[in-house]
Amino acid sequence: MYIPIGYLLTQAGWEDFPNMDYLFFLYAAVVYIFSWVTLLGGIYLAGPEFVEKIKLLSVSAKKKLLGEKK
Repeated sequence: MYIPIGYLLTQAGWEDFPNMDYLFFLYAAVVYIFSWVTLLGGIYLAGPEFVEKIKLLSVSAKKKLLGEKK
């Protein structure tokens, strides 16, 4: 991850940027937030049918693993 940051800093003229760890944390946080937005947006755009199918599969898996209670 240092390569894209280092490249951008050299293009901006910041060869001796002192706080590279802060910049690395910022870069990692942006990538992490983007991944969550993509995941949740994909679930939302997939529609309620997909979410309902996942719920049904999880309920049936629980019944198979735990057994039905009488």
